[in-house]
Amino acid sequence: MDKTDAHSSWTGLWFPENPDQISKDQTVVDDETLQMAESRSNEDWKGLWFPGPPGQSIPTTFGNVNDSQLPAMGISELNCDDGRTNLALDYDPRNISHHSRHLCTDEKRLFAPSYDTKPKLLDYTIPPEYTALHKCMNEEIEYNDVIPTFGSHRKLWPVYGEYVYVPPQRWIHSLEHGAIVLLYHPCVNLNQLDIVRSLIKKCLYRHVITAYDLLDPERPFALVSFVYMGYKVPRESLATDNIIKL
Repeated sequence: MDKTDAHSSWTGLWFPENPDQISKDQTVVDDETLQMAESRSNEDWKGLWFPGPPGQSIPTTFGNVNDSQLPAMGISELNCDDGRTNLALDYDPRNISHHSRHLCTDEKRLFAPSYDTKPKLLDYTIPPEYTALHKCMNEEIEYNDVIPTFGSHRKLWPVYGEYVYVPPQRWIHSLEHGAIVLLYHPCVNLNQLDIVRSLIKKCLYRHVITAYDLLDPERPFALVSFVYMGYKVPRESLATDNIIKL
């Protein structure tokens, strides 16, 4: 019996979806569709925005972390980084080509769950001469690695929580203050995403969750900490296994 016959004769349940239906999802997204999806995403989003929700005034400061040993978050400097000036340098919401960083424009069937994929843990060595540089919003920041774990970054870093999208120039600063960053591809299976984000939120106070389109279909999730990166696919033990390692 070939695979097609097996699928047609199956009378039980599918998880997460019928593979025949997944294979028929040939998503072709044009500019108008992206704009509509962006609008719906803004209306339905219940998480945090950086630096503020679209169409609303942007605060000049953000709340402090409940940790007296950390410097106050969100002390803005108009001549360097105030959290609202020249943000398009890292991410431009008016540039529709940037929307693919947090909207699925690939074929979702490529991201169908696979529990045979082996995890990958990468450990980077920081050069002895390394110094964390805060670059102002008149300087571009580029990274050599697809998923950077350290390097130059912006002065302001995001409040811990979940976002539609935070550029790496911001969350790298979070890493240096002990945060774990959960990255996921925008086309990832939503059931898996719900499982992983729930574990992270329940286990870690210092966390940032954001879409990241540079992950590949084989490993659409990554847990990132300072100099460490764990490419993972969701498993029941993901939170305990990987947080301990990282």
